[in-house]
Amino acid sequence: MNERRHFHVLVVEDEIAVRLVIGRFVQAALKGQVKVSLADGLVEAGRLDLKDVDLIICDMTLGYNENGFDLLRHMRAAGIETPFMLMTGYSPERVAENMRPGEKFSNFNLIYKPLKSIADFREKLEAALALTALS
Repeated sequence: MNERRHFHVLVVEDEIAVRLVIGRFVQAALKGQVKVSLADGLVEAGRLDLKDVDLIICDMTLGYNENGFDLLRHMRAAGIETPFMLMTGYSPERVAENMRPGEKFSNFNLIYKPLKSIADFREKLEAALALTALS
């Protein structure tokens, strides 16, 4: 990864404590070379220009019957191919229940909580941000 580039990462999570912790993990993993924006759901995330975001980290289950897949579907339908990391503590079967039959997404990674380690998280962030650097 280009060590001199600063990235903009959006964290979408309805639980404030988790949102703040993930934001701090991103800062630590990328050694401060990042701007982190925080949103509590789809409406707040929608207020940002998602084309200016390098990576979105979103919880699968948000408040107000919202779902991370909804944000991802909206972005892809609008032609926004920003790398997207969906975080969940649910089983793979529960994740599959939230997908439509045959649904596949580009620039998409699934991360299970709890995170294994900051090093593992950093590796996933760098891989996702490498896609941004190439585009």
